[in-house]
Amino acid sequence: MRGFTLVEALVTTVIIGIVLTLSVAEFSQVARHYSKTTGDLQAEVEARNAMASVTKELRQAMSNPNVVATPPPVLQPTPGPSPTSMVQFTEAENITGADYTTMKFDTITIAPKGTPPPGHTYPNLVLTRDNGVTATDSVIGQDIKFFSVTGVYKSVYDVQITTAPPMRPDMPVKDFTLNTRVFISYYKTNS
Repeated sequence: MRGFTLVEALVTTVIIGIVLTLSVAEFSQVARHYSKTTGDLQAEVEARNAMASVTKELRQAMSNPNVVATPPPVLQPTPGPSPTSMVQFTEAENITGADYTTMKFDTITIAPKGTPPPGHTYPNLVLTRDNGVTATDSVIGQDIKFFSVTGVYKSVYDVQITTAPPMRPDMPVKDFTLNTRVFISYYKTNS
């Protein structure tokens, strides 16, 4: 009768133990890498979505010709070296015809607002649309660690957004920063 000796059984058990240990370690590394990559991608997506919303709205800035001393379309920040953590501008509600002097204008404010939502470290980026009667808020970005707008010229603005989405406690937070320059081409009144 041929069987296994005790030494053969022990060697087999040790080899299986080593293989299982290496397999678990490899699986753990893959899971950590997946988590980190997912977090990095989430930060990038949040920053890109927020930047797309900010630039889309800011490019729609338009002077309100119904005001006696027609202000520039962007009310804050004014051109200068100091960035601000918000931007405020006027925007036409609906452009339906060639006579834009009869249109209604909203005041748009974009800024980080409030306390962070549950489970998040940083606040949301909020667009507030005020038509003079009611003001409505829309979240256009989450986990905004840093938001700044710098007026370069009267119609040129630099925008910077940094996001840092929540990560697992054992994973470092990876920030993602985007910068862009927005050019505003707007109607000027004939007055």
